[in-house]
Amino acid sequence: MSSISIPVLQALNDDPDNQAAYGPRTYRLAQAALRRRRHINYQQFKEISGIRSSYIGRVLFEGLAGAGATVLPPERLAHFITLLDSELLDDKEAAAFLALRGSAAALTQRQFSKLLFSTLSMLEPERRKLVCRRLTYSFYQPDTGTVAQAELDAKDFSLRFRALHTLPGQLNSKQVNWLGKLRRRTEASTVQQWLGAPQQRQLLFWSAGYLLLCLVVFVLQAQSYRAAGADLAIQLARGAAGCVNLGTALICLPMLRSLTTTLHRRLPHILMPYGALRSLHKLVGVSLLVFSLIHIAGQLAHQAVLGNSLSAFLWQTALGITGVILLVVIAIMAGLGRQRFYRKPGRYTWFKFSHKLYWAWFGLMLWHSPQFWLWFLLPGLLFGINLLFQAKRKSKLSCVVGMESAAEQITILQLQRPSGFQFRAGDYVYLRLPEIDRQQWHPFTLSSAPGQDKLTLHIRNAGLWTGQLHALARQTGGATLPMPAELDGPYSAPSAIAMRHDVTILVAGGIGITPFASLLRHITLQSQAGLRPVKQHVYVYWICRTPDAIAWIRPLLDELADSPAASWVSIKLFCSAVQRDLGDLALQLASEHYHLRHGRDALTDCRYPLLWGRPDWEQELDAILLAHPSHPPRMFFCGPTPFATELKAKCLPRRIPFSQEIF
Repeated sequence: MSSISIPVLQALNDDPDNQAAYGPRTYRLAQAALRRRRHINYQQFKEISGIRSSYIGRVLFEGLAGAGATVLPPERLAHFITLLDSELLDDKEAAAFLALRGSAAALTQRQFSKLLFSTLSMLEPERRKLVCRRLTYSFYQPDTGTVAQAELDAKDFSLRFRALHTLPGQLNSKQVNWLGKLRRRTEASTVQQWLGAPQQRQLLFWSAGYLLLCLVVFVLQAQSYRAAGADLAIQLARGAAGCVNLGTALICLPMLRSLTTTLHRRLPHILMPYGALRSLHKLVGVSLLVFSLIHIAGQLAHQAVLGNSLSAFLWQTALGITGVILLVVIAIMAGLGRQRFYRKPGRYTWFKFSHKLYWAWFGLMLWHSPQFWLWFLLPGLLFGINLLFQAKRKSKLSCVVGMESAAEQITILQLQRPSGFQFRAGDYVYLRLPEIDRQQWHPFTLSSAPGQDKLTLHIRNAGLWTGQLHALARQTGGATLPMPAELDGPYSAPSAIAMRHDVTILVAGGIGITPFASLLRHITLQSQAGLRPVKQHVYVYWICRTPDAIAWIRPLLDELADSPAASWVSIKLFCSAVQRDLGDLALQLASEHYHLRHGRDALTDCRYPLLWGRPDWEQELDAILLAHPSHPPRMFFCGPTPFATELKAKCLPRRIPFSQEIF
């Protein structure tokens, strides 16, 4: 850092009166930005800032350097970062006015409208112009009078800025994208923090219990053959064989949907990691592959000790042939069962059909291992009972009575509710549409409330099957209805128990809002009937890519805002399709001011305002914990996995239980 800027920042930091507003982090931000430069030209400024819009970058550069200046003195950038990183409202206001007006003395309508236009790149050109005019006129129209002002000076800007209570939080330096390069790296969660989350403790308990059981079986089997005088190779082979028998008997239990749904609804969730049953299933599957390799390696070593031909053992004996086939089957199932594989478009069908090989695995195990039936007796009984219940659930015939395509490649299906079909808010079903494919079943969350006559599904176009469905909805517009459909379910998802908790946090990314839409509909209907299904409070966060994504849920949100439930359900909508630089400040200012004046959002026409960028999760979660000190919250998430990883890292140190909905 240059010697000029150090005294400025040092004076701010050494002043005891400013300790609450400015911290040592200001030094790190400014030092990283300046990189020991004495002068910064425009190209260096764009590299430092990361601002992609040339117009926005030029406005801010001229506001800091002065009109016509070619270089930026580093102390001015350091001072601006200090204002932006401050906790004082006066500093936030000064930074915002400087960023928007640039080198001009006042903020003109033309300047403000151009900033809005450069930010709203996700809209169609004509709608983009219309929204810019609407927001600009509303922002420049005084509270008294009908003629919009031509420009805003510092006093007029201050009146508008201070009327928006949520805006200063949006100016936090951790939220502005062009300071992203200056952020401190997220500290890795400690083992103690990881164990502090109940879901992790449950998963660790069951995982450790299974591995310990495998160890006991391995030792007992190996010791029994050692006592009989067998060599070390056969001891290892038989110990691993016992673990394969154990794993094969248990592998299907976490995935028995009818059984786990019953347990999920009746037993305390603290006993079983219902949101992590898939993880237990994967653990058993991986252990099967590992123990199978150990078993076959031990058998081959034993044959080599005896001097037998390995090829003859593998390809000319029933034991060798079935063992090789079993190894190939488990390798295929494990390889195609990786989430990174089947999450890619067009590969989910491979995953589904590969997992049908479990019938071949069970049949070959009964042939390969004469004692396997003893291990499989009780789990097989549960497996058979689950199949009977699942067959009953699959027998529910329905038909599609409504179908339309919505924004962001979303298909909305309305299905006739079968007789006796009972479900809870947040449940999901498996759907088969013979019109598209007679074999494939796909899981989707019900977005309708339990009290509604029709079943509603919101399906995002994410693969071959969903792409065909979306194309059919666009081409026919529902002209081919009614269309036969079959349902398998309902099954319980992690969010189905959300209303059991005193304070619930629901976070959705994109189409992940679907299960929570069902919960919100249920809450709205219950509140209109004079009931309160929520114990304390529900916080809902939805991060979508474009404003158009809110269109299908807007009627529900408006109905919720007018219902008694609005006092104990908080909704925050975020649009991530922005550059998250300081140009978005104009959009945030204008949008919130329009909502404050008209009671609706300018882009979505929703009663709840649309916020731009992403939430500051540390700030949001700390505020919830502060508001409910005696009622610990629980978070339920549905959305992209990278998003879940980020959220989970924020929840762990705050001891907020985290549940993710995964199909």
